[in-house]
Amino acid sequence: LLSACGGGSGGGTPAAASATVSGTVQDTAGHPVAGVRVALGAASADTDANGQYAITTDASGATPTVVTFSKAGYAQQAGTSMQPLAAGTALDVSATLASVGASVTFNPATTQTLTVPSSAASVVLSANSLVRTDNGAAPGSSAQAQITVIDPSTDSSVMPGNFMAGSGASVQPIESFGALQVTLRD
Repeated sequence: LLSACGGGSGGGTPAAASATVSGTVQDTAGHPVAGVRVALGAASADTDANGQYAITTDASGATPTVVTFSKAGYAQQAGTSMQPLAAGTALDVSATLASVGASVTFNPATTQTLTVPSSAASVVLSANSLVRTDNGAAPGSSAQAQITVIDPSTDSSVMPGNFMAGSGASVQPIESFGALQVTLRD
């Protein structure tokens, strides 16, 4: 008969190195937004009453670090950091959320022109031009569009991402005269 126990020799699997991503989420008036779902890969957290969050995750060394922010009534936002997500780092990725401009229910089987009140912007969808992401089938007989006009001339922080574009090692600011964020669901 032989019996043994594992002593404290440290022969176990080492803990994964971690990094922390934190920040503040505000609306376009500069007020903190509570209850925003903040996601970084499979890790997520919700903002507190001060619009603040913190996520501790495995350090991947990846660049850029992309964080998504979502809450009902607001256009989804993505924030980025060009610093690597390295072991022991603490990155600040904050965001400004814009309120959804219009929620429109429509029949995706017919041609539609979806608009936002007080804006010349529109989305034109041909009949039967949408498919579901999960199975490629046509959506149901009723779908909803959330449309948000993004005007970077008044506040560039509402543009998703970091408002930069690159080619090779060269990174330049994007020049934009406006954008629409459209989320479609059935």
